[in-house]
Amino acid sequence: MCLPIKGQYEQFCNAESIKRFDVPIVQGIDKVFSATVNEWLSAPSPKKLSLSHSTGDIVQHVIEKALAQKENRCNVVSTAPVLE
Repeated sequence: MCLPIKGQYEQFCNAESIKRFDVPIVQGIDKVFSATVNEWLSAPSPKKLSLSHSTGDIVQHVIEKALAQKENRCNVVSTAPVLE
């Protein structure tokens, strides 16, 4: 269950993202909040999330891509005419 902090854009984005995993999003604590939490706790366990890559693998991939892009920029030869 997710209760995003109001007025925090990243919280809104996180809540929108985890909806894809059937995580219930609660917009506030109101009169029915206790019932909502009890219903959530009584529900069957969600399907386990299985990730295909570790965080380390993802970070390494991003670093390799960034280094390759930097190298490509350094190897670009200007084709503009040289003015004397």
